[in-house]
Amino acid sequence: MSDNYLKLIPFDIGFVPDERSHQEAINYLEQLTPDGEEVEVEVYSKVTFIDQGQNLEEVICPSCKASLKNDPFSEEESDCEKLFYKIDEQSENGELEESVIEMPCCNATVKTTDLEFKWPAGFSKFELSALNPDIEPLSKEQISALSKILDCELKQIWAHY
Repeated sequence: MSDNYLKLIPFDIGFVPDERSHQEAINYLEQLTPDGEEVEVEVYSKVTFIDQGQNLEEVICPSCKASLKNDPFSEEESDCEKLFYKIDEQSENGELEESVIEMPCCNATVKTTDLEFKWPAGFSKFELSALNPDIEPLSKEQISALSKILDCELKQIWAHY
């Protein structure tokens, strides 16, 4: 069986909301996802890659703005997939804050955390997530309410595994 996750992270990759706000955010997200299986907060000691799983479509180069597309039907590993695995490796090693990556499109060396993704993904020390939430993407108003609770602007990431 496959799983879907709704993940919310601060736009500021190093920001961790005050612990006193975590339960209120969990409660609010549980109200928004009544058919979801679990809502939880994760606080990481280092910046972590918050991925979109199989929803990976493109990685966009911050230097030349080239779009490296993922082709899930191809037998060969795409440049997009290779970058994804490199980012995941850097994340597992706790190296993301200082890491750089060489872009295959223009050979520029860029900060890993400056990469952009189609089907959003991101980098964070904080994650609020709901497993199999069975809802549409959150509205601007709902994200705004959660942002107010956590005192930060939030990015919405949908992951499929």
